[in-house]
Amino acid sequence: WDVIRSWTLHIDNVIPAKEEELKKLGKTFEDKVATEEGEEGEGGANYAPSPNMSLRGIIRERRQWALRRARRREGPNEENQLMLGSERSVLKLLLDLCRVKEWDVVRYACMALAVAAYHESNNGIMGKTKHCVETVVKLCRNVDEEIQTQAAATLANLGYANQRNQELIGASGGVESLVDLCRGVDVDVIESASAALANIVTLHTGNAVRLAECGGIDVLTHLITSNQIVNLLDFDQVSEIQANCAECLANCTRNYGKANAARIHDLGVAPLVLMCGSHNLQVQRHSALVLGNISQDEDQREVIGVRGGVEALMRLCEISDEAVQANSLWALSNLAWHPLNQERIGRYLGEILELCKSAFLPVMVNALCCLANSLYFHDKNRERLGEIEGGVKLVVDMCGDEYGEEVWENALRAVVSLTYVDEVGAKLGKEGLIRVLVKRCESKVGIIQKFAGMALLNLSIHDALKIRILQEGGVEALAGMQNSENKEARQVALDVLEALADIRSVDELADQKAAFGVKGMLDLVQTDNDLIVKLACESLAEEVWSGGEAKQNEVIELGGAQILMKVMCKKDVKDDILNPSLWSLRNLVHGHVENKGVFGGLGGVEGLIKIISETYRMRKMALVESGLTALVNLVVDHEKNCRMLLKEGLDVLIGIAEGYEQEQQDAGDSSLINAERKEGMKNNAALATSLLQLVGPYNYLVCSNCGKQQLSGTSCEACGRSISFAVDGS
Repeated sequence: WDVIRSWTLHIDNVIPAKEEELKKLGKTFEDKVATEEGEEGEGGANYAPSPNMSLRGIIRERRQWALRRARRREGPNEENQLMLGSERSVLKLLLDLCRVKEWDVVRYACMALAVAAYHESNNGIMGKTKHCVETVVKLCRNVDEEIQTQAAATLANLGYANQRNQELIGASGGVESLVDLCRGVDVDVIESASAALANIVTLHTGNAVRLAECGGIDVLTHLITSNQIVNLLDFDQVSEIQANCAECLANCTRNYGKANAARIHDLGVAPLVLMCGSHNLQVQRHSALVLGNISQDEDQREVIGVRGGVEALMRLCEISDEAVQANSLWALSNLAWHPLNQERIGRYLGEILELCKSAFLPVMVNALCCLANSLYFHDKNRERLGEIEGGVKLVVDMCGDEYGEEVWENALRAVVSLTYVDEVGAKLGKEGLIRVLVKRCESKVGIIQKFAGMALLNLSIHDALKIRILQEGGVEALAGMQNSENKEARQVALDVLEALADIRSVDELADQKAAFGVKGMLDLVQTDNDLIVKLACESLAEEVWSGGEAKQNEVIELGGAQILMKVMCKKDVKDDILNPSLWSLRNLVHGHVENKGVFGGLGGVEGLIKIISETYRMRKMALVESGLTALVNLVVDHEKNCRMLLKEGLDVLIGIAEGYEQEQQDAGDSSLINAERKEGMKNNAALATSLLQLVGPYNYLVCSNCGKQQLSGTSCEACGRSISFAVDGS
């Protein structure tokens, strides 16, 4: 899909621009460009050595220059090539000559077949010629190395971009024969065989499987990472072999299946990671593709990360070649689906952000994809991005109109991850992000609509931002998404609209709060609408906390204590109502001795103990924490409430204080406990321990006759009368 999209963009943008340039020059794409003699070879017609080169280096580089210059001058006779391919009798004669016993005749006949197959018009004809492919495959097993070279070259030409020929070569045992040739020592044979393997697996999954099953992955990897293969007369040949092997591995691993998985498991990913250290440009380009292909397997992602794959790919991103950068970023995007690799990539977020600014679209898109994947459910990377100056702004800007659909998709995915954090979402929502998201909801591409809607859904938890979404035309855009072809986009739009539907209740509550004050809030707490009760309790807690002692007194005078106790102790009270009501109680008694006495007289301590016990049994740690926090404020510096807690809740507090350690011991491995629940149990254990320390000084017995207090015993040490535990201390 990425290739198709890039090609479409090339056709739509690059080709028209180039055609316009050529048109001004009076030329077309079909015109041949004349080559001047001085432009041939590196350095023109005459070789000019570098002044710092040694004599040995000059001799070597001059030979390479001469070889490259000679190759540019060489080329087959196109007319003769076409004649060889068009005449069936000639092809039949050549195939017959390949079966004779004279090795020199076979050698030249095979060479003629290789030259004929080099022309794209001939390879299809030759593939359809009876016994042609089978004969050439058989020649690969000949003992003569020159014949092996030409046979492999013929298969390379026959298999180039011709799927039918690729199928014939694979069915005739060509893959296995070519792999055997790559195990040899002759450099010419290896070059032709590696080129043939690269060509015949390009469009053919079956041949890729055959290559893996016969050990081809091991052989090709060894050829890339080993320095044993060398031609002292032509140093370019080693680079060609390595490039062929890297391309073949990239094509072979493209369809990652059981055969590839088994061979790579035996081989290990370390040699594949080492390929990234090559100085060969083609190896660099394809080694990134190999790692990207393999990292589509969940198990291999972790192994590649452990073996230094992330660092190796980031090194490739430093290379100026844009294709290498694009391929490396694509591989990193696949690796980023593993949490440990997200952490590794997080150390390079600055470099990835710079690559997001690339003028080369594939680099920009893949860098954004890598960034979005590294932010996915990873709080640390979100923090890192926020700490980079202009990092969040760059991501948001790339959702704007000046970019295209290819960029929007991944930029919006990154925005979804960022807005998942409430603080970041609230800030971005006030800085113009909502207007951009609403525009993207109007896109014709379903995946873009989906991610834009998801970002709006994250923002809609903020009441103030709901109004902004409405003001920016969000309802109209979301309603229009119901015509989207993407089912997920339609569902997300419905979820956002449902969240926005609560805006009316929020407005009503705000109006009544302004009109009726505390009394109005208490009236709303007593309604039958759960949403109104929840919002009223939240507003009451906020009002009391911000209003200080005056609001605390006003609520108690208006019967707020009785109303809250009724709400909290109601049977089957909902969690989202119980939590704000507990915080309202906490705020009412905070630092207010008289209010502590009022709630204590209404059974507040007993009620809280019951709530804490029940929610702890159901492992609702957030509610347990709210209840314990309210209880701390209710009993601190209040003797009667402390003694009531000792009488009614001592066992509950001890159970919570010891529960965290006990559950860890029962689980054996602490990783088996849900991380959020584990943190909640730890916090609640600390609160329960604090409560036990608070009530400790009040754990005494009182004589009803003389009023003496003592820590133990059944009779008074002063008057001898019987003693007991009295809550009021008398």
